[in-house]
Amino acid sequence: MVKGRPRSFAGTLAAPAKMIATSTAPTRSAMSLTAPIDALSPLKVLDRGYAVVINQSNSRAVLDAATVKFDDELDIRLAKGRLRARATGRSL
Repeated sequence: MVKGRPRSFAGTLAAPAKMIATSTAPTRSAMSLTAPIDALSPLKVLDRGYAVVINQSNSRAVLDAATVKFDDELDIRLAKGRLRARATGRSL
């Protein structure tokens, strides 16, 4: 026994370190559960090339070209940045 320390002192330092190492490692089952959720993330959808278009006249997402009028200002959200655009025509 080291003077002034209890016998189990060395073991108390090793045990928490081992617990931390095993508890922080991701498991396959946890990763397989999060993959579908991650795929549906709005930011991941933008990463795949999609965009979110907001009509500035009513601050709503554009879901239908028929709701956009000639000369409406549009805010386009991309994976990296935004664009401002103006409607110059439409096809239905």
